Amino acid sequence: MTLADKRCVPCRGGVPPLDAEGIAPLLAQLQGWEVVDGHHLTKTYTFDDFARALAFVNRVGDVAEEQGHHPDLHLSWGRVVVDVWTHKIDGLTESDFVLAAKVDREHHPEPERRERVWRAEDPAHAHLLAGLLESHGIAATVHGESRFAGAGSLVPADALPTIWVAATDAARARELLKRHHDSDTQSPA
Repeated sequence: MTLADKRCVPCRGGVPPLDAEGIAPLLAQLQGWEVVDGHHLTKTYTFDDFARALAFVNRVGDVAEEQGHHPDLHLSWGRVVVDVWTHKIDGLTESDFVLAAKVDREHHPEPERRERVWRAEDPAHAHLLAGLLESHGIAATVHGESRFAGAGSLVPADALPTIWVAATDAARARELLKRHHDSDTQSPA
């Protein structure tokens, strides 16, 4: 079982913080985290913009609430610094390393399984249909538009713009698209 798969255990106080000997094997299981003065863990994450950094902070906040263990989060444009320690004992416990591993998992979450739900004749139409799905609360992405050769071209079927959604939303997306399709300009995937 990896650190990220464990649960944080609430500290009731009265236990000594981990010493260097206890910290070393746990730190070895993390990447990019530093121990500062034997007191806390810290790591800086970088992002392309403020929105992605904020989304990461929100995901980490959800994990912290679920685990009942709360890091200090420092948000700035394109950057989040995470500091973790057990406040009750003013030092490190195994739970701090567990939370650090869970934070890393939020930075690189397991990929969500996605399914192709529609092929369109052109990128504009694909984006229009993706917008329809978005208006119904289904996150949709369009792939293959860069390979689109335009009207009258001989294009392999795989090169047509396609709409992808989370596998859990695929059936509902297909039903919505089926109800709204125009048979002259698009076809189901």
